[in-house]
Amino acid sequence: MGSNFLPMLSVHAQEPEAELEELVVTGRRLVTPTKQTNETVYTGKEVTRKGIEAQGSRAEMSVYEAINILPGVNVENPDPFGLAAEQKSVRFRGVRSSLGAMTVEGVPNWGGNPIGPRDYLYDTENFQGIAVYKGATPADLGTGVGARGGAVELRPLWPREKFGAMLSQGFGSFDYSRSFLRLDSGALPFLGTQLSLSSSYTEADKWKGPGDLGPRKNLNFMLSQPIPDQEDIRFWFNFNEQKQDLYKSLSYDQFRQLDANYSKDFNSRLTGVRARDIDYYLYNQADLTNYDLFAVLPLKVQRMPSRSALAQNDSR
Repeated sequence: MGSNFLPMLSVHAQEPEAELEELVVTGRRLVTPTKQTNETVYTGKEVTRKGIEAQGSRAEMSVYEAINILPGVNVENPDPFGLAAEQKSVRFRGVRSSLGAMTVEGVPNWGGNPIGPRDYLYDTENFQGIAVYKGATPADLGTGVGARGGAVELRPLWPREKFGAMLSQGFGSFDYSRSFLRLDSGALPFLGTQLSLSSSYTEADKWKGPGDLGPRKNLNFMLSQPIPDQEDIRFWFNFNEQKQDLYKSLSYDQFRQLDANYSKDFNSRLTGVRARDIDYYLYNQADLTNYDLFAVLPLKVQRMPSRSALAQNDSR
C-alpha cells in the first residue's frame, strides 16, 4: 500500500528591521571620579554638591551620612536625623572609621583620640564636594595619624565672586527643626576680597527614651583673597557646639529579642538605687564644643643659584 508524503515548506515573511531613535539622557552626577591636583590617576570618588543635597537632612550635619551612598562605606546610626555625635558605627571596606582620616583642604580635623574623625562638626552646605579614598591615598593629602581606614577630604565651597544668600528651613517628626543661613559678600571693591558667613541651629527630641538631641549650633566664616599671579590666600574658621542626651546601646541578648527591647533606653527618673541610677538619662549626656581654624598661604619657592653658577657670572 503506497503512501504519499507532501513536503512541508515553511515560509516566513521578512520583517522590516526596527530602528530605535537615539535617546540622550542628561543630568548632574551625584558621584564622580576624583584625584588630587598633582595626581595623574583618579584614585578616589567624590560626592558632588548635588549628591549631598539629594540625601536630605541626615547629610546636612553628618559627613558620614553624606558619603553613605558610596559602595564600601557602611554607616550605622541610632539617630534618624544625623544628630547623634560619636555614637555612629562606620566602616570603610570593613575597617573602622576611627583608623581613617578626615581633612578640610588637606588639614586633619582630629589627633590621636580613639574616637576618630569628627564628622559632626560641619554644615555640609559649606562644601562643594566630599572626596573619599578607600584604597591608596595620594601622597600630598595630609592624613594626620594615618589613613588605614581610608581618607575623607572635605572640599570647601569658598566664598563666591558674586553676592548671594542660601537659606533653608526644615521641620520633621519628633519636634525636629533646623535653620540654616549663608551669605556671600561677592568680590569687594579695590582688593577683590571675598567673604562668606553661615550659621545653623538644630534641635530634636530623641525618637526613643527621655531627653533631647540638641541644640546644635554651628558658625562658619571663610575668606578668600586673590593675589596676582598666585593662588588665593584663604582663611577658614568653624565653630560647633552640640548638646545631646545619649542613646543606650543594646546587649547581644537584648538585640536577639528586639521586639521586646526596641524602645529600651536610659531611665527617665532616679530610683535611689545606685546600681540602677547610673542609667539615669541626665547622667548620660554629651556637651561638645569644637573650634576649627586654619589658613592657606600659597608661597612660591625659587631655587637659589649655586656658587659655581655665581662664579661663572662674575667671570663674565
